[in-house]
Amino acid sequence: QQQQQQQQQAQQQAAAHEARATLAVRVMHLKRRQAEQARQLGEEVALVTRLSESLCRHQHERTDARLAAAAAQCDERAASQREYHARLCAMEDEQMAKCEQAAEKALKKRQQADLRRQPKLLGSGRDEIRRSHTETVKASNKQHKTLLSEANKMPKSPDKSDTLKRHKAEQAQRLSRLEEQHKQSLADFVRNFNEQVEKTHAGWWDKHRAEFETARASVASYQAARAETFAAKHAEEQRQLEADRAAAQVELRGFEADEETRLEEQRQRQVQLAGRHEEELHELTISHVTSTRRISI
Repeated sequence: QQQQQQQQQAQQQAAAHEARATLAVRVMHLKRRQAEQARQLGEEVALVTRLSESLCRHQHERTDARLAAAAAQCDERAASQREYHARLCAMEDEQMAKCEQAAEKALKKRQQADLRRQPKLLGSGRDEIRRSHTETVKASNKQHKTLLSEANKMPKSPDKSDTLKRHKAEQAQRLSRLEEQHKQSLADFVRNFNEQVEKTHAGWWDKHRAEFETARASVASYQAARAETFAAKHAEEQRQLEADRAAAQVELRGFEADEETRLEEQRQRQVQLAGRHEEELHELTISHVTSTRRISI
């Protein structure tokens, strides 16, 4: 009986040794399989990570290139508009200068034509003053003759002689005054005539300068409004560009968040695989312990 017990113990020890050896082999094979699974999954995760990083980098580069191209186009349009505005202003200023020169030339011709007419008008005025003076002298002489005729009808006396002398002296004074008045009227007429001509011509030039000053102010105002319109358009494009940049940043952050979620899912697969491997090793160990107890029993 003791020998049987020894045989049983020897058999149990051999079975336990064989079970341990089997367990070791199974554990080795399991770990190899698990290591291969972990390696494959690690390579897959690394590949997905590199791909995700490449996608994010490409997305950034593509977004930066698109925004840079949009900014360059915006600046190019603004430069083109400034050049176009400057070219228009130069053309408008040149056209305004030509119009002003043409108007000045026409006004000078008008002034010269008016000056050519002045001698005739001046002569007509002088003739009218001379005629008026002649008529006045004739009337005075006629009146003087009438007075002399009446005085001659008077009987001879010292009073008659004095009256005739007085009438002649008065007539001489009257004619002298009329001659002075005539000369003064001619001088006043010529002075007033020349002053009126100068005043009229000065009025023409004042009107010419005022009209073109108003025209230049209108052109300058129009040019300023056009420049302001171009500037406002460029500012609006700049605001839109900033809005596009902000939207692109939001889009990039969303893209990166999605990629980070995908990478986190891959990392969770590794965690889950490691947990599953631990469970497999634990189950294998439990199975070995259970089998060993059965053998012992």
